Amino acid sequence: VDACPLLIVEVAGFDSERRDLVDKTGEFAARGVPEYWVVLQHRKQVVLHRPAEPGSEHLPEIVATGRVGSTALPGFWVDSAWLWQPAGVNCVDCLKTVLGDAGL
Repeated sequence: VDACPLLIVEVAGFDSERRDLVDKTGEFAARGVPEYWVVLQHRKQVVLHRPAEPGSEHLPEIVATGRVGSTALPGFWVDSAWLWQPAGVNCVDCLKTVLGDAGL
């Protein structure tokens, strides 16, 4: 099957940050992935790579607080505060929040 994901989200470690932020961005864009997020937990940032407009170059955007929304998957978002919780969060509760009335 030759398929391309609409969104890839990676959590970068200290040892993989450069690869995740630089190398993979180019690889994914070349393969047609429209949106790629890199979660930098040690910096409490999410780096979004997506084109400013369809067909244009992926431009990085750094988000540190608030909602992080996808342009490739309309309606999908995460609250950045969920990503910084030391013990993690309940994924089902987060999904229910994202889906709202459409819920599980």
